[in-house]
Amino acid sequence: MSQANIRKAFEKKMIAFSPAISLSFENVSFTPATNVPYAALRLIPADVRNPTIGDNYHREVGIFQIVLCYPIGQGSQALAAKAEELKEYFKRITNLVEGNTIVQIDKTPSIGSAYVENNRYCCPIRISYFSNEF
Repeated sequence: MSQANIRKAFEKKMIAFSPAISLSFENVSFTPATNVPYAALRLIPADVRNPTIGDNYHREVGIFQIVLCYPIGQGSQALAAKAEELKEYFKRITNLVEGNTIVQIDKTPSIGSAYVENNRYCCPIRISYFSNEF
């Protein structure tokens, strides 16, 4: 259940982001509007960590990735500005809560290199997280 709660916590925070941006969720049909930016959301879990022996404690870790996709041919400034806004919105030491799961953002988010895909100018923002589970 913890991975589901982690995903839901991040998605809720993205839905609350202002100014709003169209969102593409995993495994949900999405057709981007022409000339309208959107953000594709992906949860990328890493191997679970077991920092102790003999109990049920474990640590869920991973990356929540937001890929901003802007119309091609309009320069990089708008995308770069939105990436910086999201980097601040998910700043280090932010805690997200869903059910009994507390998701902690333990590093400053990273803005990756932009690239062109499917007639869109895209840029990933990677947000490192962990959740202690008992």
